Amino acid sequence: MKNLSEKTKNILIGVVVVAIVIAAYVFLIGGEDKNETELLVVAGTTAQAPGAQVGGMVAILNQLKFLTIDTDIFPDSALIESLEDFRIKISPEAKGRDNPFLPVGEDAS
Repeated sequence: MKNLSEKTKNILIGVVVVAIVIAAYVFLIGGEDKNETELLVVAGTTAQAPGAQVGGMVAILNQLKFLTIDTDIFPDSALIESLEDFRIKISPEAKGRDNPFLPVGEDAS
């Protein structure tokens, strides 16, 4: 009698372990939906060449150049006006070699 309960107990443990393994597989690996893996989905867009995407990004960034912030919405506008501009002007420099990886003295033609 005791031997039968040990056998039943082992079968039950085996079934539970198999169920846990299957559940872990489905949760971690299986059941991925392609829409869930995409970070951004835009409806109605078509595939574009990378150059077209960069051009669109440049257009958006150009629109941001003219962005202004109404400082009247901030309670202490004197604090905002006291902020300093720490930008550094970068002077244009002469163009370097066409292929900087060629040994010195060799022409890139």
